[in-house]
Amino acid sequence: MARLAVAVSVIAAASLAWLQPWNRPPVPPAEIKSVQVLSATTAVVLTQARPDPPDSYLGYETGDGGRSWRRFRVAPQAEVHFVDAGHGFASTEFELFATADGGRTWQSRPLPPDQHFAPAAWFLDADRGWYLNLDVLSGTGLPRDLYRTVDGGRSWQHLWHGTSGLAQTPVFADPEHGWMAADFSVLATSDGGVTWTPLKAPLIADRAGVQLAAGALIEYSSELNAAGDVVWRAAASTDGGASWGPAQQSPGSGIVDVAFADASHWRAITRSHVWRTDDGGANWTPVSTRLPTGDWLNSTRYLDAERGWALAGSPPAAFPTRLLRTADGGGSWSEVALPSLG
Repeated sequence: MARLAVAVSVIAAASLAWLQPWNRPPVPPAEIKSVQVLSATTAVVLTQARPDPPDSYLGYETGDGGRSWRRFRVAPQAEVHFVDAGHGFASTEFELFATADGGRTWQSRPLPPDQHFAPAAWFLDADRGWYLNLDVLSGTGLPRDLYRTVDGGRSWQHLWHGTSGLAQTPVFADPEHGWMAADFSVLATSDGGVTWTPLKAPLIADRAGVQLAAGALIEYSSELNAAGDVVWRAAASTDGGASWGPAQQSPGSGIVDVAFADASHWRAITRSHVWRTDDGGANWTPVSTRLPTGDWLNSTRYLDAERGWALAGSPPAAFPTRLLRTADGGGSWSEVALPSLG
């Protein structure tokens, strides 16, 4: 009986210790992998629990500017891109999925014949998307095949065959006009991807990329310099690539990300400060940046010259765990409350 009493007391003590929050092992915070800002009120956040079990990816969508969030599940290790509040696509290394109900349910989509690298797909809207063969990512004179879907990835049509060692998945402003970075050039199409023409774009770097901003096409690159700093270079076009502004370089040192709101308004960040340019990079001005105590910046996305969202971190985590927002071009930042992540 004495031994039984001792055993019961030990179990009770252990149970009591677990119930005390100061004795529980700390739960690592979830990492915020990305934020996609669709409008002033609609955004999608992708998170990953730490440590990462196989089903650890969760998405959160807001339609009221972050006041409330709806959670949805997504395939592990997926890249997620929404084209509107309801329709989105998720790609893992070898699989493509589509949703028409904001991520509540996902349907598998086939890739083009003999293709298997799902992140090579890019969608303009719920129906129209393109897939560029990217099996080999280095070298020159390599075969490239471009496919198009007009039914949300249910079927694919072969459009174009070319050669390029550095070609990147194209982006489209509408069903006909698109661009992609290739070997030391930017290619443009005005027939939906059937034919491509080199543009006289600035030669920023051999591995430059292209992206769309409001009313602009941006060519950009990021490379390490001799001092070990990442140097960003960019040039903008407002006429589809027919003409370009001069290539400009990011300011200062310690730049970790550059965001392009349009052809003129760019924002560069270090871990603790924001630089702004309102003339396409010709002149940069440091912004008096006010972050929540202890936070550091990781990346930013802007709707326009003033309104932006940022992924941020807070000690002791070494990865982004916070979502911030600014309404004054990066001067002051406030936290956007998210549900308990995990």
